[in-house]
Amino acid sequence: MGYTDDEAYNTLVIVPANGDDIYKNDPKWEGFHIVETAPTKTVYMTGNYSLAEEITTTTQQMPGNVTSLAIVGPLADGDWNIIKRNLISCYDLDLSGVTNTEIPAETFADNKHILTLRLPNGLRTIGDRAFSGCNNLTMEALPASVETIGESAFENCTLFNIEALPESLRTIGVKAFANCSRLQITALPAVEIIGAGAFYNCPRFMELDMSAARFTVIEASTFANCGKLRNITLPETLATIKDCDAWSDSSNMGAFQNTAVNFVAFPGNLREIGENAFRNTALISVELPRQLNTVDNGSFAECPMIKSVSLSAKMETIGEEAFLNCRGIKSISVPCAVPPTVGDKAFSNVRYRDVVVSIPTMNYRDYLNALGWGAFTQLANS
Repeated sequence: MGYTDDEAYNTLVIVPANGDDIYKNDPKWEGFHIVETAPTKTVYMTGNYSLAEEITTTTQQMPGNVTSLAIVGPLADGDWNIIKRNLISCYDLDLSGVTNTEIPAETFADNKHILTLRLPNGLRTIGDRAFSGCNNLTMEALPASVETIGESAFENCTLFNIEALPESLRTIGVKAFANCSRLQITALPAVEIIGAGAFYNCPRFMELDMSAARFTVIEASTFANCGKLRNITLPETLATIKDCDAWSDSSNMGAFQNTAVNFVAFPGNLREIGENAFRNTALISVELPRQLNTVDNGSFAECPMIKSVSLSAKMETIGEEAFLNCRGIKSISVPCAVPPTVGDKAFSNVRYRDVVVSIPTMNYRDYLNALGWGAFTQLANS
């Protein structure tokens, strides 16, 4: 199968009960980590002994040999380390009876053998990188009590496929679900904080209703590279879509860059649309909110399907490459007495001769002389 010796040694192969000797004696399976399926063993934590001691007493096995385990009761700090480092054969773990309210940081990080996992019923916090890199992990749902999901908590969990987030959830950390290629949620609960890259590169997203959310900021890359994401509803509380440079990361992109979003109803309180926010999307029209005074660099660049643009009456600046390569634009409404400043390449490759630019009746001369606006051949009083 092309495995190196080290890869085979660290690859769990689950075989039928009483079948391990057959596989271990077969040269084709030599060097793999062979374990048998077995009934789930339940360990009850009394507080008198460590998890390792309870496992050994209950199962008559070393922790490294247990394959299917359920734990009931409170876990001490050291017990989480036993789960992290000693349960190397356990592919099925039931923590639903554990009374702890937090999964510590990195407890399951890069765990390749865990297949199914049930979390504590009263869980509130999932720590930073708790399940990062668990690319064989499947989970039916998160507990209804979860309030905080930490930084990179489920990053690169390529089989993670829950259908909904708990209503109790309030904080989603940076890159919490980045690269979760099977994740396909359709709504956010009343989330108050969402980190940069939280859902970066989740290719199965198609629609996302954020109307119940309460956050005021969407950071860079939050939904970037969600290539099928078409329909979004933004929260009314949203005030800022952040610039790319707000997050220093190699995968740094605009908040909705490289998605299929085709229409956005911007909330009235929105005051900033950051750099590259909607670059390379399927937007058909852009109607900017009344409080917005700046279109940042590259905000709507590479959107060839845009037909119409409506700027706000408070618009002051259109940044560099703001509408670069938006060849489909046919009309621009500019209800500003003072022509907004137009940055370098803001309208590069827009078909200047085909665009009708509607401007205030008394300001034709101002627009005629303004850099960037005089290039349009159809300045229309409106």
